[in-house]
Amino acid sequence: MSVLNKNLALKPGQEPEKIMRSSSIYKLTPVLDQDGILRMNGRMEAATGMPFDKRYPIILPRKHGLTKKLIQVYHENFGHANRETVVNELRQRFWIPNIRRAVFQVARQCIWCKVHRCLPLAPLMSPLPV
Repeated sequence: MSVLNKNLALKPGQEPEKIMRSSSIYKLTPVLDQDGILRMNGRMEAATGMPFDKRYPIILPRKHGLTKKLIQVYHENFGHANRETVVNELRQRFWIPNIRRAVFQVARQCIWCKVHRCLPLAPLMSPLPV
């Protein structure tokens, strides 16, 4: 269970105050749901008209392989869109610390984006005759 953070000591039904203050997710007030998924508890708790996933987004570590694959899928599904589009779509369901940096890293490794967004080099002009 401590895949996310070694300082995380949270069990189902446990209060968020039991998390060590040095943990990177301490300020997110994390809670575990019935399935053992780490979720962020926030101000949207009282909004009963919203879906459960939007009220309690899933907390994912930025450098984990699953997170990178998830970002890559969102990046490709939205037509290799700009960073903010991918960030907006991911934030509707997930909370990833430093998400913009993670999306930038995935987009920088995308071959399709490298090929289609590159600009051709203009050839050097020869010197004018005397």
